[in-house]
Order: sequence, then C-alpha cells, then structure tokens
Amino acid sequence: WKSYSNVTLAKKVPLETLQEIAAYFPSNYSHYSSGAMAAWVMLKEFDHVILTGFDWWGREKHHYSDEAIRGSIHQPCVERQFFAKLEQEGKLSFL
Repeated sequence: WKSYSNVTLAKKVPLETLQEIAAYFPSNYSHYSSGAMAAWVMLKEFDHVILTGFDWWGREKHHYSDEAIRGSIHQPCVERQFFAKLEQEGKLSFL
C-alpha cells in the first residue's frame, strides 16, 4: 500500500479484502473488477465513495474509453447488486 495525497493505492489486493467482500455480499461470484475492489478499499478509509463511469452493466465493452471487449470473467450485473447494497446503505453513490 502506498498513500498519496490522502488516497490509498492498492498494488495487490490482499486475500483478506476478497474475503471481506464475500462476507459482506455472499454470492457464488468472486471475480470482482478492480473498480469494485478499489471502492471497497476506499470505504475503509472514507465514509462515502462516489463512482463515475460505472455504466457497464448492460454493455459488452469496458466502461472506460478504450472500447475493448470486457473479459468473460466479470459479471457486471452481480457487481451492480453489490454496488446497490452499498448505495442503499449510504456508503456509495454514482455520478
């Protein structure tokens, strides 16, 4: 972990982080995107996280600008449910 301007940057996601997400949002899904994991890590440091650009739920391409095809390992609809739970708890919002 490296702290830069009050933001924690993850070099590798510890197994404990994935276990925490699984305990918080039990499902058969375990291949969360880097964005989902980053939001979770940020919530350890901040009370609320605002996400922008997360509109990939019904698309085959990435949610960022490179237009690459999304890998088959991610399940955006499951991640949307994960984010919805955080949003309902007031921990996360979207721009």
